[in-house]
This record gives sequence, C-alpha cells and structure tokens, in this order.
Amino acid sequence: MLITGLPIPFMSLFADGETFMKWASMVDPFISLYGLFIQALVVDPDDPNRVHVILSNSWKYYVYLLVQGIVLLILGILIDNWLINRFKGHDGNLQTVERLQLQEMQDVVDHRQFAQSTWDQSADYLIQGKDLLKVYPNGVAAVNQNSFTVKRGEVFGLLGPNGAGKSTMFNIMTMDLRRTAGDVKIMGQPLDDLDIVGLGTQMGMCPQFNTIWGVLTVDQCIDFIAQV
Repeated sequence: MLITGLPIPFMSLFADGETFMKWASMVDPFISLYGLFIQALVVDPDDPNRVHVILSNSWKYYVYLLVQGIVLLILGILIDNWLINRFKGHDGNLQTVERLQLQEMQDVVDHRQFAQSTWDQSADYLIQGKDLLKVYPNGVAAVNQNSFTVKRGEVFGLLGPNGAGKSTMFNIMTMDLRRTAGDVKIMGQPLDDLDIVGLGTQMGMCPQFNTIWGVLTVDQCIDFIAQV
C-alpha cells in the first residue's frame, strides 16, 4: 500500500483523534481496517473477556475499504502498464561526450549495409536493428548508430571490448532500456508496437550475471548445470 502511514504526520492539524481517524480512514486502507475493528468489536460491559461483533457501527469503514480497494487496483494496473511499456519510444538524451571509435572492419561495414538494405524484409529475420543509438544521461553514447540483422535459424554474435555497448544493445532488444534513436524489429514487429503478451512468451534471455545461484542448494546448482 503506497499511501499507508502518510496521514500520520498530519495528526496535529486535527482537533482530536476522532476527527483525524475520520479523515485518515478515507485515504489509508490500514487505518480504515483499524477503525473497522474498533467500531465492530465491542467488549461486553458485564464480561470483559467477551467481545461482541456489531456490524451496524462500522458500515462506513466497509465503504471506505471498498472504494480504496478499487482505487488502489486501478492505480496498480496503471503503474504496471507504465512499467511494462516504458521501453517504448526514444529517451531524448543528447550525446555530449566524444568517445574513441575503433576502426570498423570491412565485414562489419558490409553487414551494416546489408542490414539496412533488408530492413523491409522482416519475414526472413527474427531480429533487426537499424541505426541504433543509446546515450546515457551522462552524455556518453554506449551504442553508436549500430545496424544488424539476425536471420531465422542463425546464431549471431556481438563482439567488442568492454564498454563497446554489447550488453546495452541486448538490454534495448529485451525491452530493459529505452533507445535514444534508431529502430528495432523483433519477429517482424517494430519494438514500439510489440505485443508483449503474445510475442514475449517466445523470447528468452540468459544474462551474463548469476540470477538464481543464491537461492539454490549445491545439489540444485549441479543438477541445473548438468541439464543445461
């Protein structure tokens, strides 16, 4: 719950605790639940060990919780949708730092020209990149106008020294980073129009860092590697 506890610092603005509870219950679901328990559970005056549940005293808290639940559900869906689609579009970062560029081999130049010439032939290629540029907020371009294509059934390798932008290119293709310029197609679909629910289940990535070893036993690690 994102807003839980936020009303507490404003207690001094209210005349008494009852008034504070009234207004805080409208925005904080935990305070609403607390108020529900206070109003619904009444100690028997003749027997302190017995507690009666009187729902007629607490109907407004049910209304508060219902409305808050709906609002928080909608808010969660909107945030989730934003997180899923935040890779789309361009980030607008400007390159302000010049980096030393390695001399391109002729086969790299040939492949770039080939990738650009086959950009419209998406049916034959699973992954296509055209003039990809990624500039980080510090002004450094990690990926600089790269073009490439991966044909169906083909194994394609990205080679380069540390800091050449290999991981950044993968992060763009796997929708972990927004690109600064250029275009990407995955299975013939432009990245900005990609159906994550449909095509996303057909994609996978093996990262260069360990992601699960900390939660596996020694036997599980050995068994996992053996199966791979």
